[in-house]
Amino acid sequence: MIKKLIWQKKSIKFKLKGIGLSFIDETPQELLYFTFHGLKLSFYQWLELRNKNDTININDWTDEPSYFDQNSKIRGSLKHLQLDNMIS
Repeated sequence: MIKKLIWQKKSIKFKLKGIGLSFIDETPQELLYFTFHGLKLSFYQWLELRNKNDTININDWTDEPSYFDQNSKIRGSLKHLQLDNMIS
């Protein structure tokens, strides 16, 4: 008997070397400037097949009623963040 069986798995990974973001008022005058370096985001999603006793008999799928347990996970990391005040 096994406890769970991964039925379907998806993943999306996003990597960005660097990006800058300016906040500007109505003048227009730059107020703040954010710099991000080494941004990584990952999204994982998978389905686990389980039965009511949290065990699976892989040789007999009709042994007991089964259900899918959907799981998701998001991971992120950032190497460097800088905030500059542009108002003099």
